[in-house]
Amino acid sequence: MSLEPNKDNVSPFDEPKSVQAQASAWLARLDSDQPSSQDLQAFKRWVNEDEAHIAAFKKVAAAWDELNILTRLPSLLEQKDLQRKEQQPAMPTFGFASFSLRQLAVAATLVMGLMFGLQQAFHTPQQASYWTAVGEQKTITLPDNSVVQLNTNSRLQFDYRGQARAVYLHQGEVHFTVAKNPDRPFEVYAGTGRVRAIGTAFSVTLNDRSDEVNVLVTEGVVEIAPEISPEIITPAISPQAETHEAKPSGAPVLAAKPAQQHQRVTAGSAAVFDREAVRAIEKVEDADMLQRLAWQQGLLMFSGEPLEEVVAEISRYTDTKIIIKSEDARALRIGGQFKVTDTRAIFSALEKGFGLKADYATNNLVYLSYDNKKILPPSR
Repeated sequence: MSLEPNKDNVSPFDEPKSVQAQASAWLARLDSDQPSSQDLQAFKRWVNEDEAHIAAFKKVAAAWDELNILTRLPSLLEQKDLQRKEQQPAMPTFGFASFSLRQLAVAATLVMGLMFGLQQAFHTPQQASYWTAVGEQKTITLPDNSVVQLNTNSRLQFDYRGQARAVYLHQGEVHFTVAKNPDRPFEVYAGTGRVRAIGTAFSVTLNDRSDEVNVLVTEGVVEIAPEISPEIITPAISPQAETHEAKPSGAPVLAAKPAQQHQRVTAGSAAVFDREAVRAIEKVEDADMLQRLAWQQGLLMFSGEPLEEVVAEISRYTDTKIIIKSEDARALRIGGQFKVTDTRAIFSALEKGFGLKADYATNNLVYLSYDNKKILPPSR
């Protein structure tokens, strides 16, 4: 079966209605001992116009019993190996020489393979995991251009394969700046509940000592569902690598409590919820908001918190164990600003400004107590 081509110009034909028909027409046109260079150039342009053209051409070629192109062609890798052996680094061209149908199909397969490789190279994963070590902070951009900031010792997984943009917070504290998409809600699952937002910014903290979740809204509005019932358990994240694409196990199917159980939290407010209900929603003053979000600038800010609370916060950012030896020192009020990555500088500031003494039992064990030479403990 053959079609005699015009040697000087691309042989015109009425564009078929379907892509499959176009592919058949191209195969018929190119089933020639000597297809013209114009035909080959036109075929190359057609192949590159749409992925559907590639799929249709493969299907038509496979269906031609007398040709059976796909089963007779060497693989793309074999072609590359052959090129290297023959020391021909330049890509094959379509502008001249006589091509048999087999040669043409080989070249077309190379084009298809290269296009597929480029698609894979620039493909954005729709499911992946991220984590931070103790004392580490990280900023990532999700496929929809939402920006996620992970605080110390945090783990999350995102899954964008469903109708919603789903993020699963397994541990720690994360701030989200969400790209707006009213048709595809952004949902964060933490503890037993879900926080849903559309075009907003907020932080979520999962308390590792209870099932409480803290939400701080800095922009827009979020909706909290205190309890959801996953029919499919999401896979746990293994922090063996900085990021990895999760197994395609399917997005979880989640059923929330009735809508009347949901609570809305607006910008400038904080909420705490557990599996039973939203326990509290409160307005947050600007100074308090700045203090709560200071970690995003790598800082810890305190404004009169007891030393016991300060030590608990510092401990989130270091593997060093900190023990307060003096009971009287636990209630000492601390104020100031410290870098989260410099634990020794924090201890030095406590010694200089608050009359405390840091005794290093080991590199990873510090005892805090009053320095009796500088200050006396407050009277009870």
